[in-house]
Amino acid sequence: MSRIAPKQKQARPAIRPRPPHFVPALPTLAPQHLALPTTPREHLPFPLNLPKSRARYYYLARAGIARGLGAYPLPAGAVCLMPAYHHGIEVEAVRAAGLAPSFYRISRHASVDLDDVRARLDRLGSRVAVLYVTHFCGFPAPIRQARALADERGLVLVEDCALACFSRMPTGEPLGSVGDLAVFCLYKSIPVPHGGVLVSPRLPVPPMDRARLVATGSHLGGSLLRRLETRGGLGARVRSAVRRLFRSVPAQTRTPVGLQHLQPFELDLGASRLLDWILPNLHYPAIVARRRRNYRRLAEAIGFHRVPTGALPDGCCPLFLPTLVDHRDAALEALWSRGIEAVDLWREGFEDATEFPDAAALRRQVIELPCHQDLDDDAIDHVARVFREVA
Repeated sequence: MSRIAPKQKQARPAIRPRPPHFVPALPTLAPQHLALPTTPREHLPFPLNLPKSRARYYYLARAGIARGLGAYPLPAGAVCLMPAYHHGIEVEAVRAAGLAPSFYRISRHASVDLDDVRARLDRLGSRVAVLYVTHFCGFPAPIRQARALADERGLVLVEDCALACFSRMPTGEPLGSVGDLAVFCLYKSIPVPHGGVLVSPRLPVPPMDRARLVATGSHLGGSLLRRLETRGGLGARVRSAVRRLFRSVPAQTRTPVGLQHLQPFELDLGASRLLDWILPNLHYPAIVARRRRNYRRLAEAIGFHRVPTGALPDGCCPLFLPTLVDHRDAALEALWSRGIEAVDLWREGFEDATEFPDAAALRRQVIELPCHQDLDDDAIDHVARVFREVA
Protein backbone atom coordinates (compact mmCIF):
# COMPACT_ATOMS: atom_id res chain seq x y z
CA MET A 1 0.00 0.00 0.00
CA SER A 2 1.23 3.52 -0.72
CA ARG A 3 2.66 5.39 2.21
CA ILE A 4 0.19 8.05 3.33
CA ALA A 5 2.15 11.10 4.39
CA PRO A 6 0.51 13.85 6.44
CA LYS A 7 -0.38 16.96 4.52
CA GLN A 8 2.20 19.67 5.07
CA LYS A 9 1.17 23.26 5.52
CA GLN A 10 2.61 25.46 2.80
CA ALA A 11 2.68 29.24 2.87
CA ARG A 12 0.24 30.92 0.51
CA PRO A 13 1.47 33.84 -1.56
CA ALA A 14 0.87 37.25 -0.01
CA ILE A 15 -2.29 38.74 -1.52
CA ARG A 16 -2.22 42.42 -2.41
CA PRO A 17 -5.32 44.67 -2.41
CA ARG A 18 -7.54 44.03 -5.37
CA PRO A 19 -7.74 46.63 -8.13
CA PRO A 20 -11.14 47.76 -9.48
CA HIS A 21 -11.08 45.21 -12.33
CA PHE A 22 -11.85 41.96 -10.50
CA VAL A 23 -12.26 38.52 -12.16
CA PRO A 24 -13.56 36.03 -9.54
CA ALA A 25 -12.59 32.37 -9.58
CA LEU A 26 -16.18 31.14 -9.35
CA PRO A 27 -19.50 32.27 -10.86
CA THR A 28 -21.49 34.77 -8.82
CA LEU A 29 -25.13 35.13 -7.88
CA ALA A 30 -27.41 37.68 -9.57
CA PRO A 31 -30.68 38.94 -8.04
CA GLN A 32 -32.72 37.33 -10.84
CA HIS A 33 -31.44 33.92 -9.72
CA LEU A 34 -33.60 34.34 -6.59
CA ALA A 35 -36.84 34.81 -8.51
CA LEU A 36 -39.70 32.33 -8.35
CA PRO A 37 -38.59 28.99 -9.86
CA THR A 38 -39.38 28.74 -13.55
CA THR A 39 -38.25 25.24 -14.64
CA PRO A 40 -39.61 21.89 -13.40
CA ARG A 41 -36.97 19.68 -11.76
CA GLU A 42 -37.31 16.97 -14.41
CA HIS A 43 -36.19 19.48 -17.07
CA LEU A 44 -32.92 20.31 -15.32
CA PRO A 45 -29.68 18.60 -16.40
CA PHE A 46 -28.24 15.51 -14.70
CA PRO A 47 -27.94 15.08 -11.73
CA LEU A 48 -30.31 17.90 -10.77
CA ASN A 49 -33.20 16.23 -12.60
CA LEU A 50 -33.07 13.05 -10.52
CA PRO A 51 -35.86 12.30 -8.02
CA LYS A 52 -34.90 12.38 -4.35
CA SER A 53 -35.09 8.59 -4.29
CA ARG A 54 -31.88 8.58 -6.38
CA ALA A 55 -30.05 11.70 -5.22
CA ARG A 56 -29.21 12.99 -1.77
CA TYR A 57 -28.31 16.66 -1.19
CA TYR A 58 -25.66 17.64 1.34
CA TYR A 59 -24.13 20.92 2.39
CA LEU A 60 -20.78 19.72 1.01
CA ALA A 61 -19.85 16.94 -1.43
CA ARG A 62 -17.38 15.42 1.05
CA ALA A 63 -20.35 14.31 3.16
CA GLY A 64 -21.75 12.49 0.14
CA ILE A 65 -18.48 10.55 -0.25
CA ALA A 66 -18.34 9.48 3.39
CA ARG A 67 -22.04 8.74 3.80
CA GLY A 68 -22.37 7.15 0.37
CA LEU A 69 -19.53 4.69 0.99
CA GLY A 70 -20.92 4.04 4.47
CA ALA A 71 -24.13 2.75 2.88
CA TYR A 72 -22.21 -0.18 1.36
CA PRO A 73 -21.33 -3.24 3.49
CA LEU A 74 -17.57 -2.80 3.22
CA PRO A 75 -15.14 -4.32 5.73
CA ALA A 76 -13.49 -1.81 8.04
CA GLY A 77 -9.97 -1.02 6.92
CA ALA A 78 -10.52 -2.24 3.35
CA VAL A 79 -8.53 -0.37 0.70
CA CYS A 80 -9.94 2.35 -1.51
CA LEU A 81 -7.70 2.77 -4.57
CA MET A 82 -7.57 6.50 -5.43
CA PRO A 83 -5.73 8.83 -7.83
CA ALA A 84 -2.40 10.15 -6.55
CA TYR A 85 -3.38 13.62 -7.79
CA HIS A 86 -6.20 14.72 -5.49
CA HIS A 87 -7.42 17.63 -3.40
CA GLY A 88 -7.09 15.78 -0.09
CA ILE A 89 -10.57 16.31 1.32
CA GLU A 90 -11.85 13.27 -0.58
CA VAL A 91 -9.10 11.19 1.03
CA GLU A 92 -10.25 12.34 4.46
CA ALA A 93 -13.86 11.50 3.53
CA VAL A 94 -12.80 7.98 2.50
CA ARG A 95 -11.06 7.59 5.84
CA ALA A 96 -14.20 8.84 7.60
CA ALA A 97 -16.05 5.95 5.92
CA GLY A 98 -13.64 3.50 7.59
CA LEU A 99 -11.54 2.75 4.51
CA ALA A 100 -7.78 2.93 3.95
CA PRO A 101 -6.69 5.02 0.91
CA SER A 102 -3.99 3.80 -1.44
CA PHE A 103 -3.00 5.57 -4.64
CA TYR A 104 -2.48 4.95 -8.35
CA ARG A 105 -0.61 6.97 -10.96
CA ILE A 106 -1.96 10.02 -12.77
CA SER A 107 0.02 11.31 -15.76
CA ARG A 108 1.25 14.89 -16.18
CA HIS A 109 -1.75 15.42 -18.46
CA ALA A 110 -4.07 14.60 -15.52
CA SER A 111 -5.15 11.31 -17.08
CA VAL A 112 -5.61 7.93 -15.39
CA ASP A 113 -2.89 5.32 -15.90
CA LEU A 114 -5.05 2.21 -16.25
CA ASP A 115 -2.03 -0.08 -16.47
CA ASP A 116 -0.91 1.17 -13.06
CA VAL A 117 -4.44 0.67 -11.70
CA ARG A 118 -4.43 -2.96 -12.87
CA ALA A 119 -0.96 -3.58 -11.45
CA ARG A 120 -1.95 -2.22 -8.05
CA LEU A 121 -5.17 -4.21 -8.02
CA ASP A 122 -3.13 -7.35 -8.73
CA ARG A 123 -0.69 -6.52 -5.96
CA LEU A 124 -3.23 -5.56 -3.30
CA GLY A 125 -5.70 -8.31 -4.21
CA SER A 126 -8.78 -8.80 -2.08
CA ARG A 127 -7.82 -5.95 0.26
CA VAL A 128 -9.22 -3.49 -2.31
CA ALA A 129 -12.97 -2.89 -1.99
CA VAL A 130 -13.38 0.45 -3.79
CA LEU A 131 -12.03 1.95 -7.02
CA TYR A 132 -12.18 5.76 -6.95
CA VAL A 133 -12.03 7.69 -10.25
CA THR A 134 -11.89 11.48 -10.57
CA HIS A 135 -12.97 13.44 -13.65
CA PHE A 136 -10.33 16.19 -13.50
CA CYS A 137 -11.57 19.70 -14.28
CA GLY A 138 -14.59 18.29 -16.14
CA PHE A 139 -12.57 16.08 -18.50
CA PRO A 140 -13.93 12.52 -18.73
CA ALA A 141 -11.76 9.81 -17.18
CA PRO A 142 -11.86 6.34 -18.82
CA ILE A 143 -14.88 5.46 -16.74
CA ARG A 144 -16.14 2.63 -18.96
CA GLN A 145 -12.82 0.80 -18.60
CA ALA A 146 -12.92 1.50 -14.86
CA ARG A 147 -16.44 0.06 -14.76
CA ALA A 148 -15.24 -3.12 -16.41
CA LEU A 149 -12.35 -3.42 -13.94
CA ALA A 150 -14.66 -2.87 -10.98
CA ASP A 151 -17.12 -5.48 -12.22
CA GLU A 152 -14.31 -7.96 -12.87
CA ARG A 153 -12.90 -7.54 -9.34
CA GLY A 154 -16.18 -7.06 -7.48
CA LEU A 155 -15.38 -3.47 -6.45
CA VAL A 156 -17.56 -0.47 -5.64
CA LEU A 157 -16.87 2.20 -8.28
CA VAL A 158 -16.89 5.85 -7.17
CA GLU A 159 -17.13 8.67 -9.71
CA ASP A 160 -15.85 11.95 -8.33
CA CYS A 161 -17.58 14.65 -10.37
CA ALA A 162 -16.89 17.48 -7.93
CA LEU A 163 -15.12 19.34 -10.75
CA ALA A 164 -17.28 17.94 -13.54
CA CYS A 165 -20.86 19.15 -13.17
CA PHE A 166 -22.77 18.99 -16.49
CA SER A 167 -19.93 17.27 -18.36
CA ARG A 168 -20.68 14.36 -20.66
CA MET A 169 -18.75 11.59 -22.30
CA PRO A 170 -18.26 11.96 -26.07
CA THR A 171 -21.07 9.39 -26.41
CA GLY A 172 -23.44 11.82 -24.69
CA GLU A 173 -23.80 10.02 -21.35
CA PRO A 174 -23.47 12.36 -18.37
CA LEU A 175 -20.48 11.91 -16.09
CA GLY A 176 -21.64 10.38 -12.83
CA SER A 177 -24.05 7.95 -14.48
CA VAL A 178 -21.71 4.92 -14.58
CA GLY A 179 -20.36 4.50 -11.06
CA ASP A 180 -22.02 2.80 -8.11
CA LEU A 181 -22.00 6.20 -6.50
CA ALA A 182 -21.13 9.65 -7.80
CA VAL A 183 -20.63 12.96 -6.06
CA PHE A 184 -20.99 16.49 -7.42
CA CYS A 185 -19.99 19.85 -5.94
CA LEU A 186 -22.46 22.49 -7.10
CA TYR A 187 -21.02 25.76 -5.78
CA LYS A 188 -17.86 25.43 -7.89
CA SER A 189 -19.89 25.43 -11.12
CA ILE A 190 -23.03 27.47 -10.46
CA PRO A 191 -23.87 30.40 -8.14
CA VAL A 192 -25.30 28.58 -5.14
CA PRO A 193 -24.09 29.14 -1.56
CA HIS A 194 -23.29 25.45 -1.03
CA GLY A 195 -24.38 22.05 -2.27
CA GLY A 196 -23.07 18.55 -2.73
CA VAL A 197 -25.08 15.87 -4.54
CA LEU A 198 -24.71 12.13 -4.00
CA VAL A 199 -26.13 9.86 -6.71
CA SER A 200 -26.44 6.20 -5.75
CA PRO A 201 -28.93 3.32 -5.74
CA ARG A 202 -27.97 2.83 -2.05
CA LEU A 203 -28.80 6.18 -0.55
CA PRO A 204 -27.93 6.65 3.13
CA VAL A 205 -30.44 8.11 5.55
CA PRO A 206 -31.04 11.87 5.02
CA PRO A 207 -28.69 14.32 6.72
CA MET A 208 -29.58 15.02 10.34
CA ASP A 209 -29.20 18.81 10.08
CA ARG A 210 -30.11 21.46 7.55
CA ALA A 211 -27.60 24.05 6.41
CA ARG A 212 -27.26 26.76 9.01
CA LEU A 213 -29.00 30.04 8.35
CA VAL A 214 -25.98 32.21 9.20
CA ALA A 215 -23.67 30.20 6.94
CA THR A 216 -26.10 30.19 4.03
CA GLY A 217 -26.78 33.91 4.36
CA SER A 218 -23.05 34.61 4.53
CA HIS A 219 -22.27 32.72 1.31
CA LEU A 220 -25.36 34.09 -0.44
CA GLY A 221 -24.55 37.70 0.40
CA GLY A 222 -20.87 37.17 -0.39
CA SER A 223 -21.68 35.91 -3.87
CA LEU A 224 -23.96 38.87 -4.58
CA LEU A 225 -21.24 41.25 -3.38
CA ARG A 226 -18.58 39.52 -5.49
CA ARG A 227 -20.76 40.12 -8.52
CA LEU A 228 -20.97 43.78 -7.56
CA GLU A 229 -17.20 43.82 -7.05
CA THR A 230 -16.64 42.86 -10.69
CA ARG A 231 -18.27 46.17 -11.63
CA GLY A 232 -16.23 48.51 -9.47
CA GLY A 233 -14.53 49.26 -6.16
CA LEU A 234 -17.69 49.86 -4.07
CA GLY A 235 -18.50 46.17 -4.05
CA ALA A 236 -15.00 45.36 -2.79
CA ARG A 237 -15.30 47.80 0.12
CA VAL A 238 -18.76 46.57 1.12
CA ARG A 239 -17.72 42.93 0.89
CA SER A 240 -14.59 43.56 2.96
CA ALA A 241 -16.70 45.18 5.70
CA VAL A 242 -19.16 42.27 5.74
CA ARG A 243 -16.30 39.74 5.96
CA ARG A 244 -14.87 41.57 8.96
CA LEU A 245 -18.27 41.41 10.64
CA PHE A 246 -18.66 37.68 10.06
CA ARG A 247 -15.20 36.87 11.45
CA SER A 248 -16.74 37.38 14.90
CA VAL A 249 -19.14 34.47 14.29
CA PRO A 250 -17.78 31.03 15.34
CA ALA A 251 -16.37 29.09 12.38
CA GLN A 252 -18.60 26.06 13.04
CA THR A 253 -21.65 28.31 12.72
CA ARG A 254 -20.40 29.92 9.50
CA THR A 255 -19.38 26.53 8.06
CA PRO A 256 -17.18 27.92 5.26
CA VAL A 257 -17.07 25.95 2.02
CA GLY A 258 -13.76 24.89 0.59
CA LEU A 259 -11.87 24.22 3.83
CA GLN A 260 -8.78 22.05 3.43
CA HIS A 261 -9.73 19.51 6.09
CA LEU A 262 -12.91 17.61 6.91
CA GLN A 263 -14.77 18.52 10.09
CA PRO A 264 -17.00 15.74 11.56
CA PHE A 265 -20.06 17.98 11.92
CA GLU A 266 -20.05 18.62 8.14
CA LEU A 267 -21.09 15.00 7.50
CA ASP A 268 -24.51 15.62 9.05
CA LEU A 269 -25.36 18.86 7.24
CA GLY A 270 -27.86 18.88 4.41
CA ALA A 271 -28.45 21.53 1.77
CA SER A 272 -30.83 24.41 2.36
CA ARG A 273 -34.14 24.75 0.53
CA LEU A 274 -32.69 27.83 -1.11
CA LEU A 275 -31.24 25.52 -3.75
CA ASP A 276 -34.78 24.66 -4.83
CA TRP A 277 -35.20 28.35 -5.74
CA ILE A 278 -31.89 28.97 -7.47
CA LEU A 279 -31.35 25.78 -9.48
CA PRO A 280 -34.48 26.15 -11.71
CA ASN A 281 -33.53 29.75 -12.57
CA LEU A 282 -30.22 28.97 -14.32
CA HIS A 283 -29.83 28.51 -18.07
CA TYR A 284 -27.67 25.38 -18.22
CA PRO A 285 -27.11 25.06 -22.00
CA ALA A 286 -25.77 28.63 -22.01
CA ILE A 287 -23.55 27.86 -18.99
CA VAL A 288 -21.96 24.90 -20.75
CA ALA A 289 -21.58 26.74 -24.06
CA ARG A 290 -19.95 29.77 -22.44
CA ARG A 291 -17.52 27.67 -20.37
CA ARG A 292 -16.43 25.77 -23.49
CA ARG A 293 -16.03 28.99 -25.48
CA ASN A 294 -14.03 30.64 -22.70
CA TYR A 295 -11.75 27.62 -22.23
CA ARG A 296 -10.91 27.48 -25.94
CA ARG A 297 -10.41 31.23 -26.26
CA LEU A 298 -8.16 31.43 -23.20
CA ALA A 299 -6.15 28.31 -24.09
CA GLU A 300 -5.52 29.60 -27.60
CA ALA A 301 -4.45 33.00 -26.25
CA ILE A 302 -1.90 31.68 -23.74
CA GLY A 303 -0.83 28.64 -25.77
CA PHE A 304 -1.96 25.03 -25.49
CA HIS A 305 1.59 24.02 -24.52
CA ARG A 306 0.74 25.49 -21.09
CA VAL A 307 -2.53 23.52 -20.73
CA PRO A 308 -1.99 19.96 -19.43
CA THR A 309 -5.53 18.84 -20.24
CA GLY A 310 -5.26 19.94 -23.87
CA ALA A 311 -8.16 20.50 -26.26
CA LEU A 312 -11.77 20.05 -25.22
CA PRO A 313 -13.43 16.73 -26.08
CA ASP A 314 -17.09 16.73 -27.09
CA GLY A 315 -19.40 17.11 -24.12
CA CYS A 316 -16.80 18.42 -21.67
CA CYS A 317 -17.89 21.33 -19.46
CA PRO A 318 -14.58 22.67 -18.09
CA LEU A 319 -14.43 24.06 -14.57
CA PHE A 320 -11.20 26.05 -14.96
CA LEU A 321 -8.34 26.33 -17.39
CA PRO A 322 -5.49 24.40 -15.74
CA THR A 323 -2.27 26.19 -16.63
CA LEU A 324 1.42 25.33 -16.18
CA VAL A 325 3.66 27.99 -14.66
CA ASP A 326 7.30 27.91 -13.60
CA HIS A 327 6.89 29.83 -10.34
CA ARG A 328 3.44 29.06 -8.96
CA ASP A 329 3.30 31.35 -5.94
CA ALA A 330 4.81 34.32 -7.75
CA ALA A 331 2.37 33.87 -10.64
CA LEU A 332 -0.60 33.68 -8.26
CA GLU A 333 0.45 36.81 -6.42
CA ALA A 334 0.98 38.71 -9.66
CA LEU A 335 -2.42 37.65 -11.03
CA TRP A 336 -4.22 38.56 -7.81
CA SER A 337 -2.48 41.94 -7.75
CA ARG A 338 -4.02 42.55 -11.19
CA GLY A 339 -7.50 41.48 -10.08
CA ILE A 340 -7.56 37.91 -11.45
CA GLU A 341 -8.57 35.33 -8.86
CA ALA A 342 -6.50 32.41 -10.08
CA VAL A 343 -6.32 29.49 -7.63
CA ASP A 344 -4.25 26.40 -6.92
CA LEU A 345 -6.82 23.96 -5.61
CA TRP A 346 -4.55 20.94 -5.26
CA ARG A 347 -1.21 22.20 -3.99
CA GLU A 348 -1.10 19.63 -1.14
CA GLY A 349 -1.81 15.91 -1.05
CA PHE A 350 -1.31 12.67 0.82
CA GLU A 351 0.65 10.74 -1.81
CA ASP A 352 4.37 9.99 -1.61
CA ALA A 353 5.96 12.45 -4.04
CA THR A 354 8.89 10.13 -4.72
CA GLU A 355 6.53 7.35 -5.80
CA PHE A 356 4.30 9.67 -7.86
CA PRO A 357 6.54 12.33 -9.46
CA ASP A 358 3.93 13.29 -12.07
CA ALA A 359 1.37 14.18 -9.40
CA ALA A 360 4.08 16.11 -7.56
CA ALA A 361 4.91 18.03 -10.75
CA LEU A 362 1.25 18.97 -11.26
CA ARG A 363 1.07 20.26 -7.70
CA ARG A 364 4.16 22.42 -8.21
CA GLN A 365 3.26 23.84 -11.59
CA VAL A 366 -0.52 23.99 -12.11
CA ILE A 367 -2.73 26.95 -11.33
CA GLU A 368 -6.34 27.31 -12.42
CA LEU A 369 -7.43 30.35 -14.44
CA PRO A 370 -11.13 31.29 -14.35
CA CYS A 371 -13.18 30.59 -17.49
CA HIS A 372 -16.67 30.40 -15.99
CA GLN A 373 -19.95 31.59 -17.46
CA ASP A 374 -19.88 35.10 -15.93
CA LEU A 375 -16.90 36.04 -18.11
CA ASP A 376 -17.40 37.51 -21.58
CA ASP A 377 -14.82 37.71 -24.35
CA ASP A 378 -13.38 40.98 -23.01
CA ALA A 379 -12.85 39.44 -19.56
CA ILE A 380 -11.19 36.35 -21.03
CA ASP A 381 -8.92 38.52 -23.18
CA HIS A 382 -8.01 40.52 -20.06
CA VAL A 383 -7.09 37.31 -18.20
CA ALA A 384 -4.95 36.15 -21.15
CA ARG A 385 -3.22 39.50 -21.50
CA VAL A 386 -2.35 39.73 -17.81
CA PHE A 387 -1.22 36.10 -17.69
CA ARG A 388 1.15 36.63 -20.61
CA GLU A 389 2.60 39.67 -18.85
CA VAL A 390 3.23 37.92 -15.53
CA ALA A 391 4.00 34.34 -16.58
